[in-house]
Amino acid sequence: MIVNIDNYNIYYELSGNIDSEFDCLLIHGWGTDLYSLRLTNNVLSSKYRVYSLDLPGFGKSDRLKTSFTVDDYANIVIRFIEKMNIKNICLVGHSYGGRIIIKINNKNNLSFNIKQNILIDAAGIKHTPKGNIKIYTYKFLKNLYMLLPISKDAKEKKIENLKKKFGSNDYKNADSYLRDTLVKSVNEDLSNEIKNISVKTLLIWGEKDTATPLTDAKYMNENIKDSELHIINNAGHFPFVDSPFEYEDILKNYFRL
Repeated sequence: MIVNIDNYNIYYELSGNIDSEFDCLLIHGWGTDLYSLRLTNNVLSSKYRVYSLDLPGFGKSDRLKTSFTVDDYANIVIRFIEKMNIKNICLVGHSYGGRIIIKINNKNNLSFNIKQNILIDAAGIKHTPKGNIKIYTYKFLKNLYMLLPISKDAKEKKIENLKKKFGSNDYKNADSYLRDTLVKSVNEDLSNEIKNISVKTLLIWGEKDTATPLTDAKYMNENIKDSELHIINNAGHFPFVDSPFEYEDILKNYFRL
C-alpha cells in the first residue's frame, strides 16, 4: 500500500490482529527495507496489528529529493502514525530505525501514546574513533588535496574519490542525498536524548555487534529507567538473522505470545 506524506510516496504493509488494543510500527535500519524485519512482523502480528514501512530513500518508497536529518525521518514517521489514526503504539526499530525512535520519544505534544519501545541494536550514540589510521589517512589526504594548485572541480573530484575509497559500505552504496543524510546522522549524538526516554523499552542486542557495540546497549539500559536488555550470544548487528530462534523466543516471552 502507498500513502503520501510530505510529497513522498511511502510504501507500507499492514498485518495482524485488527482487534488489537494497540498497534506496532516496525522501522527498518539503514540500507535495508521493511522485509528485513519480516520475522519480527510474523511474531508480533499473532497478537497485534502491525504496520511496516519503507523509509524515504529505501525499498519501494520514493527516493530522497533532498538530504534528511534524523528529525526529518522522525517527523515523517509521526505523520504516518497520525495518518493511520493510531492512538496507542509500540515502536520497533532496528539500527537506524532505533535512532528515529529515540527522536520520536523526545517529541512533545504527540497525538498518540507510545506504549513501549523495542530497540534492536539501535544506533544513536556517537563514537569518536581513536587511533583509526584509516580516518587519519583520509583527513590528511583531504587537507593535502585542498592545498593543491588545481581547480575547485578537480579538488572536489579527488575528495569524492577519497570518500569512495575510505568510506563505509553504507556510504559507498548511497546516492548523494542519502550520503549527506548518513553523514548528518552519524555525527549527531543522541546520548542525552536517550536519558529522556520514560517509556518501557525492550533492548535486544547482538553480543558481537561492531556497528553499534554492546557498550551502547548497556548505556541505554542504564539510562532508560524502565528498560530490559537481552543479549544474544554470538550474534552481530542483525541478531534476527544470526540467531532467529533465540530472537523469536525473546519476543514471545516478553509479550507472552
